[in-house]
Amino acid sequence: MIDRPQDALALINDVLQAAIVIFGVAVVLYNLRHVVRDRVTRAFNSLLLFVVIVYFTELMATRASVPLSADKWLRLEWFGIAMVPAALFHLADALLVTTGDVSRRRRLLVRVWYLLGIAIFAVAMLSELLVTGLELATLAPHLETGPLFPIFFVYFWILSALSINNVWRARERCITYTTRKRMTVIFATSLAAPLAVFPYLLLSSNLRPENSFAFWLLLIAGNIVISLMFAFLTYYIAYFGASSPDRVVRVRLFKYMARVPLAAMIVLVVYVLVIRAGSILGLAVETAVAISVVATVILVEWALHVFKKPLERFFQLTDEPEVRLIQQLSERVLTTRDMHQFLDSVLAATCEVIRTPTAFVAAITPQGPKLESIIGPLENENKQWAEEDLKELADRNSNGLVAENDLEMVGGFLLWQDFWIRPLRSEVDDTVLGIFGIRARSSEPDFNDVEQEAFDRLLDQATE
Repeated sequence: MIDRPQDALALINDVLQAAIVIFGVAVVLYNLRHVVRDRVTRAFNSLLLFVVIVYFTELMATRASVPLSADKWLRLEWFGIAMVPAALFHLADALLVTTGDVSRRRRLLVRVWYLLGIAIFAVAMLSELLVTGLELATLAPHLETGPLFPIFFVYFWILSALSINNVWRARERCITYTTRKRMTVIFATSLAAPLAVFPYLLLSSNLRPENSFAFWLLLIAGNIVISLMFAFLTYYIAYFGASSPDRVVRVRLFKYMARVPLAAMIVLVVYVLVIRAGSILGLAVETAVAISVVATVILVEWALHVFKKPLERFFQLTDEPEVRLIQQLSERVLTTRDMHQFLDSVLAATCEVIRTPTAFVAAITPQGPKLESIIGPLENENKQWAEEDLKELADRNSNGLVAENDLEMVGGFLLWQDFWIRPLRSEVDDTVLGIFGIRARSSEPDFNDVEQEAFDRLLDQATE
């Protein structure tokens, strides 16, 4: 029942929390296919999942019919609260690895923080040391602080600060403009998770701020900011580990978010509204919820049917075979710009992992080598001169760029001028398709195991 302005603001806040839950679950499901092979996506998925747990349990606690149920939901919420600092540290470590900063000590600490998070959750769930009795406020039930809460407060924010500092270090290590731009946005939004889940109401003691109009305005503004931060964080992390051009990654993400969370968000928003205001309809809450949810599903499906063609033109969505084929071709066929953009991403990742300022890819054509993509200072040099040098390299090594004459081969690389050169060979007939070159960082290749594994993967992407 909405009797006061605070009740209306609490309802708006519930809607925002529900939207964050739906958005978070949708992103977690979207990233599942990438979590096995990409460390950044795996860490981000963990972080987002813990945030979703916090928001979901808070929603359930506000709807608990008895104090004991609210107490259980709020203690279960501590699983997300306790694990967020560890997941944020995990994400920061994964971002540092993409820049070539691999640390076994830091990876061990990731496991330690996760185990400590589980221990903190166990203490919150099974004892009164961290949090104690329930403060059963009408709109915002919450637990009270226990004797160990100040220690947790210090741990939570120190570990969060260390994690964000590691994200800044990853940004500072970026050599190329593309990765630095993405890492800057990630750094600016990395504070979203700790800000979103920290239990601020435990600091309020018996002041009951939930009765304050300003409290709800601040909470709503905070949730809006958190939502925007997570939206940007999701958008830029989607590019890590992607094996498609930026345009395809962007289109897939937007189409998925338009298709999957939209209907669910509308239905859940209606559900929250009816739960809070169902008695106004003169019906039992259960009846009002059933009618509203069914009517919402019907209306959403009707709207999609009526406005199908305009939406297809706007989102490029359709079930017709011919248009579906065109849609697939638009994602699968690379334009010159798409190819260059994809190669730029591969080269940028190579520069970050290998810690070299310059990398290039040249195609072998009947007219000789042709530079397709360059990252680094070579862009400021004479491209025609560079291609003539590459043509001389190919002429001197006409038999598939095998080391001949005065060129030395070390570790599978041709040592040419101040570059390490690796041929890109076809898997079908072993012909040379192109040349992958990186600026030498020493007299001969000296990759460690992590760098070699990353370089081999990037080499395969460039070949494809």
